[in-house]
Amino acid sequence: MTLQKKIAAISIIVLLFFSCRKDFERPNWDIDLLTPLIKTTLTIEDLFTDSIVQTNPDTSLKLVFQTEIFNIEMDSLFQIPDTTITETYSFLFSSLASPGASFYSNDEEKTFNINNGVELNLIQVESGFIEIEVFSEIKEKIIVTYTIPGATRNGDTLILNDIVPAATISQDGYLKKIIDLSGYDLDLTGISKSEVNTLVTRAEGVLDTNAAGPVVISGGSKITYKNKFVDVVPFFVRGYFGTQQLHFGPETTTTSAFSAITGGTLDLEQVDVNLEFKNGIGVDAQLILNQFSTTNTNTGMNNLLIHSSIGTSLNLNRAQLTNTIPEVIYSSYNLDMNTVNSNIDQLTEIFPTKFHMT
Repeated sequence: MTLQKKIAAISIIVLLFFSCRKDFERPNWDIDLLTPLIKTTLTIEDLFTDSIVQTNPDTSLKLVFQTEIFNIEMDSLFQIPDTTITETYSFLFSSLASPGASFYSNDEEKTFNINNGVELNLIQVESGFIEIEVFSEIKEKIIVTYTIPGATRNGDTLILNDIVPAATISQDGYLKKIIDLSGYDLDLTGISKSEVNTLVTRAEGVLDTNAAGPVVISGGSKITYKNKFVDVVPFFVRGYFGTQQLHFGPETTTTSAFSAITGGTLDLEQVDVNLEFKNGIGVDAQLILNQFSTTNTNTGMNNLLIHSSIGTSLNLNRAQLTNTIPEVIYSSYNLDMNTVNSNIDQLTEIFPTKFHMT
């Protein structure tokens, strides 16, 4: 037998041997492996909303977000209290009134008791109303015309013109009306146009044109007006605000800028924060920022700002009236904070959920 035949025979025998091998025992392995089950990519856009991620010219990324931390409303400086103005016209002598004839006319000046010594010339009303009640002792229907000359809306003067029922022996004639003051301008300069907080009213009475005949108005008879100004909220005012010292805070504002980050750490190379204070009131103001801090309510971490502005008087110029649109130009004061002049990076790196200011 040649060598080639020997090799072939041996190969066949080996193959047959392995093909006929019985599977007496299955092999097994005990191996510990650490390997990812899912592969994905996480970018900065996944952590922050598109609205606060901006790209710099060098392709680096910048996070920019802004929020309003606190807002001082006008009613912090003064309030227009609910005010009831009572006017009584009393007839000194008996007289005879004919149907359709005016039998009295009267002008009054009434003053609002506005707090903090504020003296106003003008109020532009955002919301509120006036409740007018009329009580008449005249034994016949009368037509009352009640006017507030200084209250105008779109050039129209506030006028109530209505009929008050006739009085009886036991009960006065009575009329009640509620008028929405939204959008009205209230001139508070009085009859002389030199007063403050002073409203002018005008009342006139006419005997009902359908009266059967002349009516005797007895001496001592009265017609009473009660005007109640309720929940008057100004949109714009003009006047003198005096010198006031006001305290605000602590104010807390919630932010969702870091809401997608639930854990981990962040080391920021550069942080620039600008705090802008805007003054929309026509008076100069001085602001003292006593404290500014951030808190992460999820972790309980908080940090207090260290900056030269804390405890320092900041001067805000008065807003400017333009008499056009926009009607008021706000003045502003800006505080610039960075990693060189403050620890603002520490306040940011805790992923704050709230800002606090006092």
